[in-house]
Amino acid sequence: MATSEQLEKHLSLLFPTDFARKLEKKKIATLESSLREDENLLALTKCKLGMLAITDTRVIYVGISIQDFPYAQIGSIEHTKAFLGSEISIFIGGRKTIIPGIAKEKVQEISDLIRAQIAAHHKGANQSPTKGTDVADQLVKLAALRDQGILTDEEFAQQKAKLLQ
Repeated sequence: MATSEQLEKHLSLLFPTDFARKLEKKKIATLESSLREDENLLALTKCKLGMLAITDTRVIYVGISIQDFPYAQIGSIEHTKAFLGSEISIFIGGRKTIIPGIAKEKVQEISDLIRAQIAAHHKGANQSPTKGTDVADQLVKLAALRDQGILTDEEFAQQKAKLLQ
């Protein structure tokens, strides 16, 4: 689970008084139980009907129900700013989910953070095959250097071990 310190830091900014925190006690507990040990809480903001948590692996919306949006599945997002409350729309496989009531001054920051996380996850997914291909190419080159007598068998083994780590 994301560390209690991370959650406490974000909650104290979002709900500065005990009274405010008590009003959202159930949603806070739901969010806390939803966070996994392997993820970091990057941002937390209030919404019209709950909270929106941005972690390093997904977006979590805790409202009337809880919705989970892994970055690997998000196709795109958009936001709109309005006087009485802005919103973020998340698109996954042709489905649009609207998260209403985000503070006008926070919606751009939250949208940018989500976009950055989506880009990082999509980039990582696209680089995996390339990395494997690069390693294979480098192993072929090392074998050629060994076969030509430029590298000894021991040097070849050392370089091969480095590449495969």
